[in-house]
Amino acid sequence: MIFTNLFTLIVIKTHFFILFNYLPVENLLNIWSDKMVEVTFTYDFHPNIDEKAYATLAKKATAMMLSAKGFIEFRAHRNMTGSPHVRRTSVWASLADWAIFAQQPEFQKLTAEFRSYVTNLNVMLWGPSPITPDPIRP
Repeated sequence: MIFTNLFTLIVIKTHFFILFNYLPVENLLNIWSDKMVEVTFTYDFHPNIDEKAYATLAKKATAMMLSAKGFIEFRAHRNMTGSPHVRRTSVWASLADWAIFAQQPEFQKLTAEFRSYVTNLNVMLWGPSPITPDPIRP
C-alpha cells in the first residue's frame, strides 16, 4: 500500500518525508504540482493469470484515464527479454492532476483488483530533467 499512502500524503499536503528522495511531501508538491509527469508501472504477471479478465480490467482503467483532467497519453510495452513483463506509462499535465485521479475510489478499487493479477509491482514518478526539460528531436 506504499503507492496509495504516498499519494494520500501528496493530496493532503502533510509534512511527512518520502524516504526514496528525502523531500518533504510539501516540497514535492511545490516543485512538481504544475509540471508534466510520467507515472510508470512495471510488473510481472502471476503464473496462472486469467488474461481475459486482466485485459478487461486494463481496458476499464484506460477508459478512466481518458476522461480524467490532465491526462495526456498512455503507453504500454512488453519486455522482450524477461522480467519485468510489462511497463506501462501514463503522462499527465501535472502531478496534481495525477494525484487527484489516483485518489478516486473507483481507481483505488481497480488498483486493488489489478494487484491480484501481478507481482513485483514497482511504481515510479518521473518529472522533467532540470538539464533537458524538453524532448530533443531531429
